[in-house]
Amino acid sequence: MSGLLIAIGAIVAVLGLGSVGYGIPVKEFSFGNTLIVSGTIAVIGGLIVVAIGAAIMQMRRLAEMLAHMSVQPVA
Repeated sequence: MSGLLIAIGAIVAVLGLGSVGYGIPVKEFSFGNTLIVSGTIAVIGGLIVVAIGAAIMQMRRLAEMLAHMSVQPVA
């Protein structure tokens, strides 16, 4: 699941960069400004999703590591 989140976030971030790049030449019109703003939001949203995917991956590794630890009773 974390790999899927990372992949989707990366795709959204790249598409957002494409939207910003496409909107820069048409900046004088409101359509270009809208593309730049929405592209920036998509880039930031994609990076957030990538970070959430990475956090889930680390939490899963931590949970597996804790599951394999043996708990010894304190005497």
